[in-house]
Amino acid sequence: MEKQPRQHHTVSSTYLELFNSQNSDRIYVLDLHNGDIRFQKPEKVLRRRDYYRQKPAHDGDDEFRFEKMMASSFEPNIKRVIKKLICGGKEISEEELTNFIQFLELQHLKVPVQAELAKECMRKLVEMVAINIPEMAENIKTHRYRIKIKDEYRFIFMHEMLKEQKHFWYFSRMIWKIWTMPESFHLVTTGTPVTIFNPDFPDFTKAGIGRLGSVVLFPLTPKYCLEMIHSERENAPDFNPSSIIEVEPGDVKIEIRAGKIMPEGKAKAINIIIAMRADRVVVSDDKPTLEKIWSCIKKPDN
Repeated sequence: MEKQPRQHHTVSSTYLELFNSQNSDRIYVLDLHNGDIRFQKPEKVLRRRDYYRQKPAHDGDDEFRFEKMMASSFEPNIKRVIKKLICGGKEISEEELTNFIQFLELQHLKVPVQAELAKECMRKLVEMVAINIPEMAENIKTHRYRIKIKDEYRFIFMHEMLKEQKHFWYFSRMIWKIWTMPESFHLVTTGTPVTIFNPDFPDFTKAGIGRLGSVVLFPLTPKYCLEMIHSERENAPDFNPSSIIEVEPGDVKIEIRAGKIMPEGKAKAINIIIAMRADRVVVSDDKPTLEKIWSCIKKPDN
């Protein structure tokens, strides 16, 4: 009988291997709940048993089809495509680029923090409807009834988001800046490695990819960072970060720029932004880097 994959990675372990400490097969892992730093193999980090296990919709459906799809369609290509991006993207094929954008979209949507956000949005929507039903309203107001969205809802959420391809088409029309980190600097990654940041929206759940000021950050390795910005920003120095950018399917005009060293001040700020938007885990190839980050972002009661 075929052995089924039961330990499911919320962040690709193949991707995390790019952050292995020098001459090691392990990474440093900072736990933001308590400040502990562990030294672990990537396949032991950011995993949950049966996280992607789905109840069969039809006879013969594989309960582990999502995990197997990730392993067969994306895992084998991640390192090769990232290497080509670091080299400027000239050797990257259209198929590889499409595959990588799909990987970014999936990686952004499938992490637990996005699943919980989707469930909470759905719970509020259901509550808004229920509150207008007389026989339900009083029970909800007095907390006799509680609306709970099942964990399986995340599969519906991912399916609908992937069907809409909202993030895919935004990623496909942005300027991709491949930054080299300053000498001796170590870029971190996290349990939510695709970071969407907008200075006008400190609450990351409200920023949204479709606003003019939104920036996508994705650490490629400890020495290289992918930064995506909307092309409209370049011709609007006094742009409004909250302005909405409309995108149409097929509107593809990626411009890849590589070769520049990120200013040290910006690099330090990006490390903090990435860490502050992490769900719980920050990963690095360098322990002192994680110690500095923890000292910057830890809460007073830690």
